[in-house]
Formats: sequence, C-alpha cells, structure tokens
Amino acid sequence: MQDWRALAKTNRYQANGFSDDLDCGIAQYSGPVLSLSLADDPFAPPASVDAVVDKFIAASVSNVLSMNRHWVIARIIFAGCVPRRRQ
Repeated sequence: MQDWRALAKTNRYQANGFSDDLDCGIAQYSGPVLSLSLADDPFAPPASVDAVVDKFIAASVSNVLSMNRHWVIARIIFAGCVPRRRQ
C-alpha cells in the first residue's frame, strides 16, 4: 500500500527495496500495452488512466473503454491474465 500511496503523491513508480528507475523502464518498453478502462470507475477515473498510459511513450497502446464491468473481467480471464478457478 505504501507503493500505491507514493505513486498517488508523486506520479512516479517506486517499489520499496527496489532501486531501479521504474519510470525509465516503462518509458523504454516498446511492446504492446492494453489499457482497459471501466466507465464511471471511482478507483481509476479517466485522468488517472491517462496518466499511467502516457508513461508508455515507446509502446503501442490500445485503449478499451467498457460500459460493462463483467465483460472486462470475462475478457481478462479468457485472455489468461487471471487463472480460472478449478471446481
């Protein structure tokens, strides 16, 4: 939580015990980035999402805005980003 608090205060990524410049690494990343946004998300308003996405200056960024939270969660699970629960 301290890492997230520091990000909110400074808009710079830092991790306790990690000395590398994370913002520099993010800026140099040139791979694909998928930004998923949820409409009316109180935890990630559009300005906050833009601030994060803008850090990926060398990347190929795709933005998806969804009006349906369940659709986004299903897509993330389908893409394999989140393990499915075993029954």
